[in-house]
Amino acid sequence: MMKPKNVPAAGPDMSLQEFEAERDRVCGDFADHELAKQPGQLGRSEYVLVGILLAVSFALVLLLQ
Repeated sequence: MMKPKNVPAAGPDMSLQEFEAERDRVCGDFADHELAKQPGQLGRSEYVLVGILLAVSFALVLLLQ
């Protein structure tokens, strides 16, 4: 994993409290990014709609054979 260039490297002289604060900040940023809806990501209602369309198209294929 590459380290971002705009974040200064933490030296070995970091205290436990500083380390835990930095860890919590990084983990919080990562969690916020993961929970945010990404571009092109479908929501729950869109998944339901796609599932219904697939079921209807499957039924039509079976009927038309």
